[in-house]
Amino acid sequence: GEGDPMVLAEHFERGGEPLRAVPFYQRAAEQALRGGDSAAAFDRAGRGLRCGAQGDARARLLSLSGSASVFMNDPGAALLAFEQAIASAVPGSVAFCAAIAGKLYAAFQVGQTEAVLEVMAALSGVTPDAEGEVAFIRALGPLIHVLFGVGQIEIAEAYIHRLSTIGAPHADRDPG
Repeated sequence: GEGDPMVLAEHFERGGEPLRAVPFYQRAAEQALRGGDSAAAFDRAGRGLRCGAQGDARARLLSLSGSASVFMNDPGAALLAFEQAIASAVPGSVAFCAAIAGKLYAAFQVGQTEAVLEVMAALSGVTPDAEGEVAFIRALGPLIHVLFGVGQIEIAEAYIHRLSTIGAPHADRDPG
């Protein structure tokens, strides 16, 4: 009946089942980030990674670490975490799309225009899965804004078309 993900994560880790601890460390990191405790989120994500997280679970923890790094004003570390998350995630998944959006945000903080090109390359040809569509839409929005800002109107319009195609089924949903 325990509801605290940190207690459960530590229980499984101490019990010699580190992989069972991974989703609880993820939930604990998410809670800390929502609560504004970036240092705790960073620590909890790191603990989940050290438990052997793989695939999308690893990508989600890396993205949480990246987000915490952004809030701790360490965009260089954030960029690295998001890049590792992208490499670990299944293209088109929620974890992949969230990592793409995070990388784009961190790249702006440090003025890395080449990272924007990397994001564009990573997004081209990727079709998000059903669960990843909303995260994909969230990744395209800032990218389009940047493209307009640097005068790449034609490329921005192509992404707008893609956004409207993928986003159409979500247009009537509550954004909350």
